[in-house]
Amino acid sequence: MAERHVCFVRRTLVGVLVGALVASRPASAELTESAQLDGFAHPVRSLAFDHTGSFLAVGSGYLTATRAGGTLRLIRLDGKRVVARFNLQGPCNAVVLSGDRLAAVAAGHRDLRVFDLEAHRLRGILNSGAHTFDQVVTTPDGRWVIAPSRGPGINHLHVWDMKNLRLRQRLPAGSGAVALSTDGRTVAMGEEGGPIRLLRTGTWKPVAKLGSKGPASRAVRLLRFSPDAGRLMAWDSGAAVIWNVEAGAIAARLTPAPRTIHDAVFSLDGARLITAGDDIAIWDTSTGKLQSRRKAHRGGVLALALSPDGRRLASGGDYDQKVVVWNLP
Repeated sequence: MAERHVCFVRRTLVGVLVGALVASRPASAELTESAQLDGFAHPVRSLAFDHTGSFLAVGSGYLTATRAGGTLRLIRLDGKRVVARFNLQGPCNAVVLSGDRLAAVAAGHRDLRVFDLEAHRLRGILNSGAHTFDQVVTTPDGRWVIAPSRGPGINHLHVWDMKNLRLRQRLPAGSGAVALSTDGRTVAMGEEGGPIRLLRTGTWKPVAKLGSKGPASRAVRLLRFSPDAGRLMAWDSGAAVIWNVEAGAIAARLTPAPRTIHDAVFSLDGARLITAGDDIAIWDTSTGKLQSRRKAHRGGVLALALSPDGRRLASGGDYDQKVVVWNLP
């Protein structure tokens, strides 16, 4: 009887300890698949949700020595229906939707194209000669289109007035990486092996700089602001760091260092950073440590977009040429 009592106590203690360990584990950072969108003939290079989260803009395309082409589609996620489609003369490297979903700006080989989604027509073409556009952002009020270009000679940051599509500013852009804070007040711009400059929109004057060199003393290739604009992720093909913008100091380094990052988004609360590379990786922004990794696409992940409510993540594939919509933990 005493032996049975001892065994019962032991089993009870083990159960309590196991329960405590399970309860103390951090919440899962695993993604769960919600939907797939396919039918794209080329790698998916850019994604953007509209302000309601009901529509997804998908840019795809290819570029070889002799041929180039691409498409921009606006897809209603409920029913997976394409409501607008535009053919491009090159790959759609980046896309952004205006707040009211009436306009889309597609960045690609040699130019930016502005589309009127309501009228299903091309509104205008913004170009910079022989340069290529890999990124584009618009201010929340829809007033400014901001895009860095790269090509022969000096890279530039271009600012167009969305109302009349006129070029307003053209500044040396260093590495060609750019990010816009969610309030639309601050532009971060990478230098070629140098610091990150912060500019004030409207005046386009420098207001601060972060560091004296890139994270690994190379050209900064990708920049992303956190939703509160308090942190800034910078990647330079050698290291990825998260800056505390106000303090002007590095708050965390992504560990282990990602080999490549094609795109990145912060979670709405800023607690996690999600990156696209060989796979989708989720990082703790306070420590920089890897939380989870998901092999999401064949050939790697080229693009990410976070829904306005922060509950869904869209990813665009390279070789498999598809979009996957994920539920975020």
